[in-house]
Amino acid sequence: MEVKLDPVGSRENESSSPVKTTLTVRAICCASEVPIVHRCLDDLPGVSSVVVNVPLKTCYVYHLPRKTHPKQLEAKLNQAGLGARIKEKQQFTVKPKKSWKDSMPKWNVTAAFVIWVLSFL
Repeated sequence: MEVKLDPVGSRENESSSPVKTTLTVRAICCASEVPIVHRCLDDLPGVSSVVVNVPLKTCYVYHLPRKTHPKQLEAKLNQAGLGARIKEKQQFTVKPKKSWKDSMPKWNVTAAFVIWVLSFL
């Protein structure tokens, strides 16, 4: 089962420079799976480099988007049973600042602390 997808028509895909695609690979548990990942991805056209981080279960692939679509990378690893998914860019949100009232402990914790201190007197 070979997945052939046309690259998305964005500026990033129009360039001839390699892009970095981050894949989360769930089935990586030790360093013995690294050669399997390399065997799957190194043969694909346009792939210039594959870096596998075993503790994070992450694979970084540098490739030409005109020759190899990120979905092809994912499909090739899933064909080998590695459970790969393309990692989406994380959106960080700023939490609203808490007021001093929100940072205080609950009343029962405060009461227990006061009783504990009074027990030493």
